[in-house]
Amino acid sequence: MRQGPDGFFLRETVCEYVQVMRLFGAELMAMFGVERPEGMPTTQSISAYGGGTLVFDEYGRIKYHIVKPLRDGERQSERLKYLWENGLIDEPTMARSRFANLHRCRVC
Repeated sequence: MRQGPDGFFLRETVCEYVQVMRLFGAELMAMFGVERPEGMPTTQSISAYGGGTLVFDEYGRIKYHIVKPLRDGERQSERLKYLWENGLIDEPTMARSRFANLHRCRVC
């Protein structure tokens, strides 16, 4: 709540939302129009994020909408490049290898 110019308190509602898209390196060009970082395999699993904040006035009307779009290719490309170059994205593993490793650990 905040105080209005007439001294009465205004009730405003703030709502935040998050968008998540899970895709593979091979899908980057189709979804965002960006190239994969050098050395990234096509099978690399990636999570892209977007979202925003909505502020509603005391009557329930949208007053502000602050957004970071999920489909912002430039922003996604910069984030992905940074994560990849700094080793913050795990190397892809084949699902079959994970299953085999799970059973291999049971024998140890």
